[in-house]
Amino acid sequence: MKRKDFLKKLAKILKKNNLKLNKINHFIFHQANEFIIKSLQRKLKISDNKIFIDMKNTGNTSSSSIPIVLSKNFDEILPGKNILLVGFGGGLSWGVCLIKKADRN
Repeated sequence: MKRKDFLKKLAKILKKNNLKLNKINHFIFHQANEFIIKSLQRKLKISDNKIFIDMKNTGNTSSSSIPIVLSKNFDEILPGKNILLVGFGGGLSWGVCLIKKADRN
């Protein structure tokens, strides 16, 4: 995934959901490479407390890295918070998904 492709997809999903980047409470990226995640974090000016990184414990677990990180940090995410999931792989595979943690009531 090229960074410019991700940025276009991000702009599209934010526009579709009538959101600004600062309304995304948490970001979970595919845990392939911390350098890539930190590069996107700097480019988008995302604070450390909004990004979950767990490569020390789980490493690159391929397509399961996002659900692993989400499940490990689920209790830290408050109901109603917006979470952006970003997956990418070798070649042309990538995707962006916006979810909101539901209330349990």
